[in-house]
Amino acid sequence: MKPAPNHVPLRIDGKPLEQWVTQKTLSIQLDISGRTLERMRADGTGPRFSKAGKRVLYRQSDVEAWLVERSFASTAEAKRTALRTPKEEAADPIEGALRRPPLNSELRKSQSEK
Repeated sequence: MKPAPNHVPLRIDGKPLEQWVTQKTLSIQLDISGRTLERMRADGTGPRFSKAGKRVLYRQSDVEAWLVERSFASTAEAKRTALRTPKEEAADPIEGALRRPPLNSELRKSQSEK
């Protein structure tokens, strides 16, 4: 179907809408659940996204850049350079330091010591 002569393609941030994908489309492309993408958005560990009302849209170039940041030559390299959430980085900015979150008992103990 040919667009009408006065048809102007919809653009977001100056990019034609075709360069944007929905959460559902991206979850299919990456073979991960939509819920995983939601969690990654909340944690700040997923690709950059935009909101159009309630709809979440991902720019394909942002998804590609996010995937390139996570490319490794080996599993060992991936483990050494494990990516942490922004919250983890703020709590402990030392490069490569991997810690589990504190247990509730450890939190109570540290609060009682204050």
